[in-house]
Amino acid sequence: MKKMLLIALPVAVVLVLVATLSFGLGRGHGHHGMMKDFLFYKIDRVSQELNLNPSQQARWDTFKKDLETTIDQRKGMRRQIHEAFEKELYKDNPDFTALTPTLHTQIDSTAQFAHDMVNRVNELLGDLTPDQKKKLSQIVIEKMREHE
Repeated sequence: MKKMLLIALPVAVVLVLVATLSFGLGRGHGHHGMMKDFLFYKIDRVSQELNLNPSQQARWDTFKKDLETTIDQRKGMRRQIHEAFEKELYKDNPDFTALTPTLHTQIDSTAQFAHDMVNRVNELLGDLTPDQKKKLSQIVIEKMREHE
């Protein structure tokens, strides 16, 4: 019994964490389009405030297009994972260890997405003038203070 608890408890905790992070439980669940629209609204607003030149704006537009494609692909992956979890959970004797590879894949994919976004944003920021960087710093500081 102890051995089963030692295995089941960590698996259950990981399932809850991944479900919360991957499927958005409790945070905008079912509002994918609205969240994406809001994100792009914010990106557009910042680009306007920075008064980007045509070359810079073209890079921001490419970033937005690539980001939208990635978000849509990740939504499809989340849907597939959700279906696999649901199928397993409805079994009389669900095998949670069978879901482990799927969990690891989702965790790795999320981490890689975050790394890619940091790199892409750094490319955009590296293209800004010193004045634009200062303006962006002010915008970020304001947003941070709003969330304190």
